[in-house]
Amino acid sequence: MLLLYIFGLVAVFILAIFASVKLCRWRKKAAKQAKKTARFYDLLERAEQGDVQAQNDLVDNGWHHKGHAENTARLNANRQIVEARREERKIQREQEQIRHNWEHYGKPAMSAHAAWRKVAGDKEEPALFVAFVRAYCSAWVHGDIRTRLLKEFGLDYTEAESRLQRAVLERYEMLVSRMTDDQDALLELRRLIPETRKEYEDFSRAGVKPLEYPDGWNEAVARFIENPHVEDFVRGRDPEPGQLRLWGEEAWLGGDIVTAKLVLAYANYNDRYREELGDVLTDKLGMQVVEYHNSLAVKLA
Repeated sequence: MLLLYIFGLVAVFILAIFASVKLCRWRKKAAKQAKKTARFYDLLERAEQGDVQAQNDLVDNGWHHKGHAENTARLNANRQIVEARREERKIQREQEQIRHNWEHYGKPAMSAHAAWRKVAGDKEEPALFVAFVRAYCSAWVHGDIRTRLLKEFGLDYTEAESRLQRAVLERYEMLVSRMTDDQDALLELRRLIPETRKEYEDFSRAGVKPLEYPDGWNEAVARFIENPHVEDFVRGRDPEPGQLRLWGEEAWLGGDIVTAKLVLAYANYNDRYREELGDVLTDKLGMQVVEYHNSLAVKLA
């Protein structure tokens, strides 16, 4: 009997503890809910007074009030205010982006286009046409200014790129036809051809295909450039040891001014070639060059 009595007391004690724990938890939950409710009404009142942060908090953190029609209506009204404000801000950002794109891409393309059109047909055209195509390429990817530029220019980016290729080729062919008699034509080609052959540079990025050095190039270089650099010539592999001196001897004996200038260009380019050529042969070839240009001067006179 005593054991039963003790067991009963223990059971009652355990139940009391359990009830106390549950009551404590319930009180904490009730207090938390009360705090949350107070927070909700505080946010709602501040939002209705124009507090932007409170308005955003109610929308972004999913505040709701089930079963309370008035509060639901107040929340819906707040959501409409937030969405309207955000839509307006979105439109403002889009307009700011359009202005930014125009300033940074549209205007430069317009300026580059005007600069190109101003010199169309002149020797400056290829480089300025390339600058325009590069600027147009940067602007073309922005749909907000593409239509405006298309209307301004009357051609899309692909057409501009194709027209550039034709313009460069036409300029090249005109210069080639004159280069043997016109020093200015040769010098312009001397700038233009290497520009088109530089990988990852402006001409290449604008879609211009590399131009080839035309037949008779070395002869034109020898005629119009008194002291050409070795890279001015179209050449194969650099001469092997001893080979440059043989070229020099042949040029001197055969009166070959092209080879004479090429040999001297190598000698100016590298001290090893200069030593191989020697002072005597260098002087002979130098005299040959002087006599050649004197004869040209007499012919022109």
